[in-house]
Amino acid sequence: MELSEFFSVLAIVCLVIAIFHWIFAVSGGLYAPMTPRQNTWAIRGLVLFAIAVLAYFGYIFQIT
Repeated sequence: MELSEFFSVLAIVCLVIAIFHWIFAVSGGLYAPMTPRQNTWAIRGLVLFAIAVLAYFGYIFQIT
């Protein structure tokens, strides 16, 4: 597997996992106060989203 393929797969996987984390974070309702557990899910989702963005940029710069 080349490095560009690795970055593209990493970006897709992290983005999908981040979406599921955000779904679990707002499962109590969008306007309800968030519990500490929901905050943890939301923060994990943000971290995974950041990793996905960095991996995507790594993929773009690897191609060029």
